[in-house]
Amino acid sequence: MEIMELAAQIGKQIKESPEGQTFLAAKAAYEGCLEINNALMEYQIQQQALEQITEETEADVMARIDDRLTELYTFITEHPLFKAYEEAEMAMNATIQKVQMTIVAQVTGRMPSDCTHDCSTCGGCH
Repeated sequence: MEIMELAAQIGKQIKESPEGQTFLAAKAAYEGCLEINNALMEYQIQQQALEQITEETEADVMARIDDRLTELYTFITEHPLFKAYEEAEMAMNATIQKVQMTIVAQVTGRMPSDCTHDCSTCGGCH
């Protein structure tokens, strides 16, 4: 079997793992949320408006746009769907990193230099 076929199988297994399923569900919920999509769109528009403001524009307008950007950012990043998506993404990345470290260990005969020496974080190196 070719290396890329094995990599594809590993990717499929990661996708089907509990971490992968949680990540995909959280991503779909986050991306499908109309509230968040509207807030993201407005955030982008407000950022563009802020960038187009010239020195002649009243400071009050700039302050209102900046305040709205802060409100939108807080709404998005504090939204439960965003938090669930972010947590699921971190768990998925940790799984992928463990797979990568295991592959490196098999190829080189030792764990990568960023080994934490906490055997609960990997398949073992000693």
